[in-house]
Amino acid sequence: MPQNRDCEVDLEFRMLGTGSKCPVKCRHCPEGQGKYAQRNPVVMRGHLDVCKFYKPPPSEKTIEKHVDATSPEEMKKLQFTMAQSAYQDGRPFTIWESESMKKAFKILRPSFVPPNRHDMATYLLTDVYKESRKEVMAIIENLPFLCFTIDSWADLNDERWINLCLVVPNSKTSFFINAQLCEHHHETAANIVEWVVDMWEECKIPAEKIVSLTTDTCTVMKSVWKTLRAIPKYHHVLGEPCLAHVLQLAVCDLLGTDAFKTTIAELTTLASYFSGAHLQLAEFRRIQKEVYGKHKVIINPGATCWGTHYGLIESIIRTRLALVRFAQNREFSKSKNDKVKELDAILLNREWWNKLLELREVLRPITWTLKRFDSDDLSVGEVRELWVRLELKLKRAIELGALKAVRVLQERWEYLGKQAQYLYEFAYLLNPQHFKYNDSSLDIKYENEEHERKFYEWIRQQIGEEGEAEFKAYLGKTKMFSSRQHLYEERDPIVFWGLVTRITTILGDFALRVLTMPSTSTASERNWSCFGKIYSKLRNRLKPTKAFMLTYIYVNYRALNGTPLRVNPPRKARSPPHNRVEIIGASDDDEEDDIVFNLNTEVTDEELAEIELEFDQGYWNEVQQSFDWVEAIPL
Repeated sequence: MPQNRDCEVDLEFRMLGTGSKCPVKCRHCPEGQGKYAQRNPVVMRGHLDVCKFYKPPPSEKTIEKHVDATSPEEMKKLQFTMAQSAYQDGRPFTIWESESMKKAFKILRPSFVPPNRHDMATYLLTDVYKESRKEVMAIIENLPFLCFTIDSWADLNDERWINLCLVVPNSKTSFFINAQLCEHHHETAANIVEWVVDMWEECKIPAEKIVSLTTDTCTVMKSVWKTLRAIPKYHHVLGEPCLAHVLQLAVCDLLGTDAFKTTIAELTTLASYFSGAHLQLAEFRRIQKEVYGKHKVIINPGATCWGTHYGLIESIIRTRLALVRFAQNREFSKSKNDKVKELDAILLNREWWNKLLELREVLRPITWTLKRFDSDDLSVGEVRELWVRLELKLKRAIELGALKAVRVLQERWEYLGKQAQYLYEFAYLLNPQHFKYNDSSLDIKYENEEHERKFYEWIRQQIGEEGEAEFKAYLGKTKMFSSRQHLYEERDPIVFWGLVTRITTILGDFALRVLTMPSTSTASERNWSCFGKIYSKLRNRLKPTKAFMLTYIYVNYRALNGTPLRVNPPRKARSPPHNRVEIIGASDDDEEDDIVFNLNTEVTDEELAEIELEFDQGYWNEVQQSFDWVEAIPL
C-alpha cells in the first residue's frame, strides 16, 4: 500500500492501465508529454517539481507545511532579540544554555537555535550596544541643552572608574553616556577634565549645548570646574555641587558632635545586637507579636549614607514598647553578658529616650529636605529656598537643641564656595513667583552691601554688563519688562523665560540654561549601583569593556522606555506618612516667609517672637505626646 505522500502524487497522474506498475501520465501536461512506462513515485514527484503546467495548491506549496524551518535572516533577528532581552534584564550570558531553556525552545520553535554564551559575549553584545547607543544619541541630538553629572567609584577589584551621565532637563530621565577606567592614572583635576572632554568628543556632543557639570564637593571636583572653564571651548560650562552629597555630609557632621555622638553609637550597637543572637531575636519577635500583632524591623544605617540614621531612629521608636519589655525580661537575664546588660540599662533610661526623641525632631526636617535633593525633578531654582526654609524650621525647633544643626548647615553652605552660592541665588531670583504682586520689585534681603556687590559681579562674569542690565530690568519690571508685567503671574519659570526670550538679548537664553540644570548627581550614583549589580562577584571575570556595555544597555533601556531604574524592590511613594512628612513648625503661613540670603546663626528676639506666633500648635501637641510616653515606661 503506498504511503500518504505517494497517494497525493497519484492524484496528479492518470493511470493508463491496471496494476501497481502500469503506465501513468501527468494530468497537467498536453498530449505526448508527461507519460511514463510504469508508476514510480520518486520519478512522479520529480516530474511535478519541474512541470511547467502544474500549479500546487497554496496550502500544499512546500514541505514547510509539515516541517518547521527558520531562515537565516529570521534566525539572526530572533537571536538578537533574545540577547537584547537578557542584557536589558541584567541576566548572565549562559541564560539560554540551560537544558530547561533548550527544552522550552524546542517545544515553541523546533528549528530555532538559541544563542550560546560565546555569541552572547561577543558579536551579539556589540550589536545590541550599538543599537542602544544609536537610540540614545538620536535623543541627544534633539535636546536644546545638555546637563551632565560625573562621579567616581571603585569596583569589586578596587579599580577606579569615572562615569558620565546626561540628565534630561525638566524630567526624571537620565542616560548613561560613558565610563572611563582610571587604570594607573591619578584622579587629579587635569586627568578628570581630560577624560570628560574625551568622552564628549567621542560621543560628538556639541560644546555649545553643554550647560553644566554636576559633581560632588570634594576639593578635586571643585578644581575640575575651574580647569574645565579654562578651556576656551568650554568656558561657558557651569560647575555645580551635588546638594544631596552636601546635606549628607552635614548630617555626618551633626551626628559626630558631642551632643549626639554617644547616642548614635548606642543606637548602632542596639541595631546590630540581634544579628548574631537567634534566641534573643526569637524572643523579641514574640514580644512584638504580643504588643503590636506583627513584627517590626529595626533598620541598620548605611555605612556612608548618614541620612539613613533617621530611619534607624524611627524604627527604634516604633518598636519602643517591645524593646522595653525585652530589657525587663528576666528569662534571659542570666545569659546576658556585660555589654548586653549595658544596653538593657540604656533602654530603661528615660533620659536616653528623651535624647533620642530630640535627635529625631532635629533629623526629621533634614531628612525630608534630603529626599527632595535626591530627586531628579528638583529644579536648581528651588535649592536656595529649600535650604533657607530648612534653617528656619530648625530655628523653630531651637528648644529641642537644633541650634547646632543650624550652624552645621551654614558651615556646609559656606564650604560650597561663593560661585555655587551665587548660582543658587540667581536661579532663585529667576522665578517670577517670588515677586510681591502688590509691589513693583522683588523684596530681596542681602547680608550686606559687599555680598550684593559680589553677587552682581558674578552675574557680569557670566553674561556681561548687557546681561546684568537686563537682569536688573527684570527685577525692577522696567524697560522691556514694563509692558509685560502680566507675564509675572506665570507659575512655571521656564515658561516665563520662554515667553520673554524674544525681548532679551542675553538674559533669556542664559536663564533657560540655568533653570534646566540638575541639583544632584544621584543619576551617576544609580549608574554605579547598576554597575555593581552586573559586575558582581559571580561575574568577576567580565572584562571592563563588556561590563560597561552591559551597564549601558541595562540603564538606558529603562530610560528609553520610561521604566524606573531600581536595583532593589520598589518602595512606597517618596513622601513619608502623614505624621512624618510635616516639617517641624510647618504652618499655612510658610509660603509668606521672606528668603534671606546668608542667614546669621544667632536668633534674635524679634525672630523668636515671630517663630512663636507661627508655631503649629497641633504639631507640637504631637511632639509632646511623643515625649509623654517616656514618663510612662514601667521601670
